[in-house]
Amino acid sequence: MLRPDLISLSILVVGVLLLSTTIFRPTHGRTRTFVYGVLLFLAGRYLYWRFTATLPELNWRLPSLYAWGFAVLEAASHAGAFITYAILLRGGEGSAEADKLEAALRREKTPTTVDVLIPTFNEDLTVLERTLVCARALDYPRKTIYVLDDGRRPWLQEYCARHKLEYVTRTDNSFAKAGNLNNGLAVSRQRSNGELVLVLDADFAPRADFLWRTVGFFADPQVGIVQTPQTFFNPDPVQWGYRATRTMPDEQRLLFNVLQPAKDAWNVATCCGTSSVTRRACLELIGGVPTESVTEDMLLSHRLAERGFRTRYLNESLSIGLAPESLPAYLSQRARWCLGALQIAFLHTGPLGRNGLTWRHRVEYLSTLLYWCASLPFQLASVVVPIVFGLTGLSVIDSNFENYLAYFLPFFVGQLVAVRWLTGVAQIPILHDAPNLLIALRTTPLVLKAFLRPFGRRFEVTQKGGDQTRGRVHVWLLLPVVILGVALLGSLALTRDADVRLLYGGQGQRSMLVNLFWGVHAALILGVGAMLCVERPRPRKDERFLTDEESTLRARDAAIACVIDNLSLSGACVIVERNAALQTGDVTALEVKGVGALNCEVLAIQRLDGSDHEVVAERASRKRRSTGESHDQRLRLKFTAVNPDAREALIRKLFGGDYATDSMVPLEEAAPVKTVLSAAWRVVS
Repeated sequence: MLRPDLISLSILVVGVLLLSTTIFRPTHGRTRTFVYGVLLFLAGRYLYWRFTATLPELNWRLPSLYAWGFAVLEAASHAGAFITYAILLRGGEGSAEADKLEAALRREKTPTTVDVLIPTFNEDLTVLERTLVCARALDYPRKTIYVLDDGRRPWLQEYCARHKLEYVTRTDNSFAKAGNLNNGLAVSRQRSNGELVLVLDADFAPRADFLWRTVGFFADPQVGIVQTPQTFFNPDPVQWGYRATRTMPDEQRLLFNVLQPAKDAWNVATCCGTSSVTRRACLELIGGVPTESVTEDMLLSHRLAERGFRTRYLNESLSIGLAPESLPAYLSQRARWCLGALQIAFLHTGPLGRNGLTWRHRVEYLSTLLYWCASLPFQLASVVVPIVFGLTGLSVIDSNFENYLAYFLPFFVGQLVAVRWLTGVAQIPILHDAPNLLIALRTTPLVLKAFLRPFGRRFEVTQKGGDQTRGRVHVWLLLPVVILGVALLGSLALTRDADVRLLYGGQGQRSMLVNLFWGVHAALILGVGAMLCVERPRPRKDERFLTDEESTLRARDAAIACVIDNLSLSGACVIVERNAALQTGDVTALEVKGVGALNCEVLAIQRLDGSDHEVVAERASRKRRSTGESHDQRLRLKFTAVNPDAREALIRKLFGGDYATDSMVPLEEAAPVKTVLSAAWRVVS
């Protein structure tokens, strides 16, 4: 029977937490500490109850080992989360510091020399062009750009010669990206020997002022790396699958906009590869980019930290790149990150070894390790547990449903409230769990294999830039989800009858409702996960960048005033007054600031009345103004015969400027939970 004092205590603690997060802002340091303390109390209360009141006596019998194993995995998962919450007790941005350092750097007559290294393997020109054009447009006087081609492609060599870029290749692809970078470092040392090295992935286009904003940090001799966020101009498969490209930030926003600034405040920020600047002398001190792990960037930060060098983090979007466009590429990337983190654990020079790393670096790495080794496996185990209960009667918890809710619900609600307050991102159950389950299905076997053979696995390049115009059913990703779903439905059917047990009759009688609750939750996760495995086509060839730029459309010897609603490399949408004499198929020219007149064809005309205009106004609200009045019309334009100079100018304007796409949702502008849920409901219905 549920004790009234448990209910009163739960309501009191959660109420205090809600009141605190409503009155105070997350920047208030003491409130952060208080919220963390309350959350720690709720977690400790729940876990103490789990280990003292819900588990059988520890022995070597299967039911005991099964229940205790799950409880330990659950506790490890929460431990990793609470290390992250502790890191979030501090914060910072670095922009004010960057302003002062940039001003000092611009006063220098001879700024620090920089070598820009762009490693590439199999990306086509449509992907590489954005990066190379924007790299050439970097507004910095003393730079040399190197294209490191592990694909040994003649067309790329010819492109580099035409645009006066340094082309570098090698006879083999040993050590994959890390080996390519080391070869580039050796060649660039002989040719230009820049004091600093900017690394850009083949799909990341830098903003023109990238180097001015970052190089100044190296005035501090203890700074070894300056990392900046990785921002994406296209929606990732989860955003696209949920139809939430304008309401839900991409998965990486939490890391780059919230967690990395907090790590910087603790002096434990980590290098994330692309969009980072490294001191060449530091690289030479440790023998180049580490090759022992497929996540050479993380290991690089640890190696430098061991020798007393800092990794600084500047929370400014200074580059823009291509997120994985398909679910297999998305999961493959996460699997590589998982393998790399595990490989680092087995190195004697890693954070778990005996070396010069501080306890802060070790704890920070432990949170990463627990994410891959505990949090994601726990996500998968939470789906398997109700299946096992329904088929065998084995239960991981011995408790009635009322007591379970009394201890678990306050902790669960408190966690949702605290995370939303600390990070600005709402963790929506089911929607947040489904992609994590898909990742867990890919990484959990990898974790088990890594304990037996962590090294010797092939580096998998994340495929980007492919044809996404057709929908796909990823059968091999969907199959394990379907198998788990069928098994779960069968187990739920058995669970309804408490007397039906195949192996261990009656062992889980008291906890039947708890397991039913877990089973329903797992069924919802599997349903959403299956939906994500069926990818919708992406009909647009190029991503659209939102704008409200005033312009002129020239047609039939007339100049028509317009406002550009969105702009891409292949076309635009503009708003004009309805009395503009235009028809579908008309040939026009659109004036684009910084680019010039672009010839285009009118593909479609849409009158903006009522709800249609509200949609356009809502999309334009990102720029804080409406694009027109209710008597306007919207034209879809396709660019025709764009000359190479104009195309490069357009690339610089879109990818090297301050534009934002539908998918680039800043955390402070993320839609409320209600909006994201409605977007997901549209997918299901």
